[in-house]
Amino acid sequence: MSKDPRVQAVIDQTMSCFQGTDEGRRAFGRRYDPPVYFEHGETYEVARYEPDEDGACEGRLVVVSEARHPATFFKIVVTEADGTAWELGTGSGCQQLAAQTAEAIWAGMLGLNR
Repeated sequence: MSKDPRVQAVIDQTMSCFQGTDEGRRAFGRRYDPPVYFEHGETYEVARYEPDEDGACEGRLVVVSEARHPATFFKIVVTEADGTAWELGTGSGCQQLAAQTAEAIWAGMLGLNR
């Protein structure tokens, strides 16, 4: 903790880049479960869409992971019932896109073809 309030403000702002956010809760809803703090450059699972949860019938597990550098990047991994896995990634700051894409794949509204 710095005695200079200007320095402390910069430290606080930087540290806030590595915490879960209300934005994440709005985007992913009840599925959003980030770590308390993100380590710089490390990837953490932040949302999980289980097969057949809430009546989804596609049988896919969809997991969303997030890495902060402090720019934020998302990875969506889709695992089919037969074990086939697909991976998609977003550019910086695409939290809403990642949430909507994961939801659409899980619900069978967006397909993945070989």
